[in-house]
Amino acid sequence: MPGFTYLDHNSYSDSYILQILRNVQNIAMVGASATWNRPSNFAMKYLLQKGFQVI
Repeated sequence: MPGFTYLDHNSYSDSYILQILRNVQNIAMVGASATWNRPSNFAMKYLLQKGFQVI
C-alpha cells in the first residue's frame, strides 16, 4: 500500500514512553476490572494513585 508506514509498537524507548506519561492526564483503560484480584484492577489503582484520570 503506497504511503503506508508500519509502526512497531513493541520497540518504544523508555524515554519516549516517559515523555508521553508526563504529558497526559487521562488514560483510557480497556478491559479494566472491578474484581480486586485481577491484574487490570491493580494497574488501574496504580494509575489512579499516580494522579491519572482513568476512563
